[in-house]
Amino acid sequence: MVHLLAVWLPLLLRLAQANPVVVPLTRRPGLVPKEQRRLSQTDEARLFGDLHALGSYHVDVLVGTPGQMQSVIVDTGSAMTAFPCTECGTKCGTHIDPPFDPQRSSTFRWVQCSESNCRQCLADGGTCGYSVRYVEGSGIRGKFFEDVLQLGHAARGNSRHPVWLGCHTEETHLFLRQDPSGIMGLGDANWDVLTALMGGPLERRVVALCLSNDGGAMAFGGYNESWTPLEAPLQSVPYGLHYSVSVTGA
Repeated sequence: MVHLLAVWLPLLLRLAQANPVVVPLTRRPGLVPKEQRRLSQTDEARLFGDLHALGSYHVDVLVGTPGQMQSVIVDTGSAMTAFPCTECGTKCGTHIDPPFDPQRSSTFRWVQCSESNCRQCLADGGTCGYSVRYVEGSGIRGKFFEDVLQLGHAARGNSRHPVWLGCHTEETHLFLRQDPSGIMGLGDANWDVLTALMGGPLERRVVALCLSNDGGAMAFGGYNESWTPLEAPLQSVPYGLHYSVSVTGA
């Protein structure tokens, strides 16, 4: 059976029981697969969650200096990465990690309205804000800030990148009730986490997701061949609002 992926929250796949499904995604068409499977610089991290019980996958990221852990749902249908900050208070839910505390980070700064990618200026007249509603009815409001982000735990030694992030001041519906702290959008925007990670030391603009019945893995810059004994075909994905690939499986 062939399934079409046109994904909003996590990748929705029917997974085979014996083996995970690996779908490497690239934004640069025409590269030979073998050129992308062995890279000198790849940032990797473990995915938590599953399709059947939780219906989502999330990854840990370290934000700020020193790093503060935030768990974020991997979302291929949006471009913003955001989570609650301390000032959200009772307007945000209780999640796996404590809210991000801007005062504890020496590299933190608020994004100003005058900056080129700001589309919404808050009532305070100086800070860039956001208000996003997702297709199932949940929503988030907050303020943009810039700080350094590192994929996974510090022990992995992944690279750190300055990036725009969202600081929730209000959550509704699923965002209020979910266990992970926030969301990581892998969609296309010129200010997003994906662009920042690809602008670092990585040699290829490749995102790889390995999804199994019990967690998985994600990588920027390539993928680890040990994830699966199968030959994983590389699928080129053009620029657009969503990723979509055809897959076959049980």
